[in-house]
Amino acid sequence: MRPVRSLYRLLSSRRPMKTEIACRDCGQRFLAGRKARHSRRCPTCAHIQGGKSISLRYSNDPDLRRRQSESHRGLEKSAETRARLSAALKGKQKSPEWRRHLSEAKKGIRPSLQARAKHSRTAKSSKRLHDHLATLNELQKTAGWKERMSRIVTESVNKPENRARNLRQLEVLHKDPSNRAAMVARFKDPVVHELSIQALRTPESRARRSRIRRRAMAEDPRILYNMIRKAQAKPNHLEATLLAWLRELDPEGKWKFVGDGSAVITDQLGALSPDFFSAIRRAYVDAFGTYWHRGEDPAIRIQRFGSLGYPLLIVWEHDVKARLHPAKEQLRAFVLRLLETRRVHPSAV
Repeated sequence: MRPVRSLYRLLSSRRPMKTEIACRDCGQRFLAGRKARHSRRCPTCAHIQGGKSISLRYSNDPDLRRRQSESHRGLEKSAETRARLSAALKGKQKSPEWRRHLSEAKKGIRPSLQARAKHSRTAKSSKRLHDHLATLNELQKTAGWKERMSRIVTESVNKPENRARNLRQLEVLHKDPSNRAAMVARFKDPVVHELSIQALRTPESRARRSRIRRRAMAEDPRILYNMIRKAQAKPNHLEATLLAWLRELDPEGKWKFVGDGSAVITDQLGALSPDFFSAIRRAYVDAFGTYWHRGEDPAIRIQRFGSLGYPLLIVWEHDVKARLHPAKEQLRAFVLRLLETRRVHPSAV
């Protein structure tokens, strides 16, 4: 009796060869083996249970692929599955053939509730964007739109925190060799170079840059000094002629050229950079080019120097080039007036 009991215990303790399980993909229940890998394949969708993918021999079977496609069609996937599929497909370029197959496969299939809700949100967002662009186009046609936008952008850019952030970003960009090489290569393009030159030469662009420079120089005199120093300013022909005349008419005045930014003075309106200065006479002389200073009122500049206690003489280029040299007579009268009205400054002795 003992062998019979042992055999009965052995047979009763063995697990069944097959067990009923539910497919994790389509939900169909079927009998699956315990060990054989392919016996655990769902007969409906051909999905192998256990987390392993189908081998290449089975995945290339057209009938198997068709059954898989039919079993998955119309099924609502979980949020985890959709997120996993979205992450796997992001950044992948689909071929035109793949897009055509997908379009044909989706024909006649009613989208799921999640897909319809997503399409509705996309359509509403597109409509809002279209309405916003239409409103923006109408606003751009109103009077004063450009002026208001320019004022808003200028106020935002001039904020200290925004200026500091922009400077940090520019420093990072300029320190990167790849960015510098890309910028140089871009401006070497003949088309880009020509367009840039044309944009810089327009009257509006020149006037805007002039206003920006003047405002910056009025706020910080060091900007004017740095601009002159970097340009390595030297006396031109007009300034060299005036300097020679000044030293001839007033040899004791020790006149020197200061148009390189070495004698920048400031008042309430901003920085002033004259052309000639005499430490003995405590006076200044400016040379005005006929072209570059056209339209300027010399009386305003003379008044600004006078408010600081310095006499100023402004000599025009056309007076220097005139045949009778009226500019030299102006310098002679200016020096004589200094000798009559002003004594030698004690610090210059």
